[in-house]
Amino acid sequence: MATYEFNFMGNFWSPEDYYCFINIIKYEDMKVLLEKHTIVEKKQTRIVYNWLQCFSLESLKREFEENDLVIEEIYADVSGQSYKPESFEFAVVARAK
Repeated sequence: MATYEFNFMGNFWSPEDYYCFINIIKYEDMKVLLEKHTIVEKKQTRIVYNWLQCFSLESLKREFEENDLVIEEIYADVSGQSYKPESFEFAVVARAK
C-alpha cells in the first residue's frame, strides 16, 4: 500500500509544513509489517521505518513463556474492552514469572 498526506496526523512529524509518503509492506511469512514514512519538508527529507510484529494470542503466549513472562489478563483493545477471539486486535497485561 502507498499513500501520502499533507501534514500527516496533524503535524505529528514536524511543526513545519510537510508531505508524508507512506509505504506499507507486508512480509506474510514472517508476520511483520514495515511502515516507511518519508517526510519531505522544504529544508530536509527524512525517512522513518516502523517495523511491526504481528502475533496471534497463541504465538504471543509462546513468545512470553519462552522469555519467562506470563499473561494475566486479555482484552479486546487497550481501553480494556472484553476480549473476543474473533477480534482483529487484542491487548494483554503480563508479568514476569
